[in-house]
Amino acid sequence: MSRKPRVQRTAEEKWEIVQEGIKSGNISETCRRYSIAPTLFYRW
Repeated sequence: MSRKPRVQRTAEEKWEIVQEGIKSGNISETCRRYSIAPTLFYRW
C-alpha cells in the first residue's frame, strides 16, 4: 500500500481549514475533506 505524498500547507491555508472545522462544528468531516488526521487539526 503506497502512501500519499505530504502536502505543504501555508499558515493561511491551515487557518482557513481550522476556521471551517470550528464553524461547521464537525471536525471529523472537515479532516476527511482535506485528508488530514484529526490530531494534526488539533495541533494547528
